Amino acid sequence: MKNKTNRPARKPPLKKPRKNFDRSKIKMPDLPPAREYEPCPLCGEKITDIFSAINHAGSNKPAHFECVHKQLAEGEELAPGERVAYIGRGNFAVVRDKAGGASKFEIVKVINYEEDEKPQPWRRELSPGISRD
Repeated sequence: MKNKTNRPARKPPLKKPRKNFDRSKIKMPDLPPAREYEPCPLCGEKITDIFSAINHAGSNKPAHFECVHKQLAEGEELAPGERVAYIGRGNFAVVRDKAGGASKFEIVKVINYEEDEKPQPWRRELSPGISRD
């Protein structure tokens, strides 16, 4: 069969057969141990979602992300149109909203909250076999 350019039509590539694999050879890391964590050092309430906790700078204990965010927002003098936002890896920033353009905000000030160099024991146990800490 020929196509419009009088060339022979290409055959579709053959699919490779799926190889069966032995699921017993795949070792998943153990689940993190179920345990109670100390209450949030900022609000005193129980931490129910440890995976969204952030390391409290003063006590090196897990704290609610929302409590840390609120504390930083209250401690900063924000101009109209500015807010505190999480930018990743334990860092927050004061950002200013823009009227348009490619980016919707600009970073005014970076707030380094967590220290990267010191992995916390409470965080290491959450990802056994996965974390590079």
